[in-house]
Amino acid sequence: QIVVYTALLAAIACVMLFVSMSVRAGLRRVPLVLLVPVAIGLLASVHLLPVAELLPESLRSERLVGQELFDVSYPSTHLLPWLTPNGFGSQATYVGAKNEPELMTFFGVAGLLLGFFGVLSKATWRHPLGRMALAAVVVGFLLAGGELSPFYRWLVAHVTAAAHIANPGRAIFLVHVGWSVLAVFGFAALSSWSLRGRAGRLLLVLGVVIVGAWRLVAALPDEIRDMVLERMSAAGVGIAVAGAAVVGAVLVRRVVGVPQP
Repeated sequence: QIVVYTALLAAIACVMLFVSMSVRAGLRRVPLVLLVPVAIGLLASVHLLPVAELLPESLRSERLVGQELFDVSYPSTHLLPWLTPNGFGSQATYVGAKNEPELMTFFGVAGLLLGFFGVLSKATWRHPLGRMALAAVVVGFLLAGGELSPFYRWLVAHVTAAAHIANPGRAIFLVHVGWSVLAVFGFAALSSWSLRGRAGRLLLVLGVVIVGAWRLVAALPDEIRDMVLERMSAAGVGIAVAGAAVVGAVLVRRVVGVPQP
């Protein structure tokens, strides 16, 4: 699965590189990007080759059917741990969707806000790497949604190979990569925005985060909502301090200049 998702990320990068340059230049760079999944496969061969011998003797080689295709799906409520990693507990106290290791993605206040700034930056939409990050986030959510994603349901219904890739929730790996790159673009954009521009974008992003978190909490099942709220409240001081630090850094009159991507 790591090879599959790495190859998918490389394919996204190839498309974005190709559409942003001349055909001749694109044809020179695309083969280099395609070498990435090949390199990953070679590095992982010490595990892949023994597994290939074992698979014919294992149930893991069978095509998944029915609910097995959707057991590990990434629900929208699991965006809450982007703010606090322990909202659904861990291990014995975990109350979130199946499975915990695949679905726990954490960025914190700084990473979350900077990622949104990256989305709002014009440089992100102009630069091939920025467009790759945006595409990775979109494709990652479309796949990771699993049972909740119309695209993934269509995929497993019409593409035979998709039925052999379990745990669609693991595609959140693509979102993690894309959002990390968006955060870099967001940080770079701070030095080019005026104080008024930073303040306006900050209010917009904070509004989206607050309203989004409220809606996600409301969407939690009744039996775990109070428990999740209690855990998030316990982490509230840390979240507030981190948020205040980020807000202060964004609103300072001068931001340390960084090279634009």
